[in-house]
Amino acid sequence: MGKIGKGKKQFGVVLSSQLSKLIEERATSLGISRSRFAAMIIEQWAKNGSVAVSEPDKLMLIAKKSASR
Repeated sequence: MGKIGKGKKQFGVVLSSQLSKLIEERATSLGISRSRFAAMIIEQWAKNGSVAVSEPDKLMLIAKKSASR
């Protein structure tokens, strides 16, 4: 297994078999690892403003924004 680059962290996730298969198919078609493809998804989410992924997440972001005013 390769080393984790400087300024990087590793995450492990558990996904449904269906999502795992989808990621594997897309990663394979691009010639990259599943991990790299998953990282690309997260990078795109961050690039798009890290939008809330659930109602509790949305409420937390609203509260955080209100507290910083």
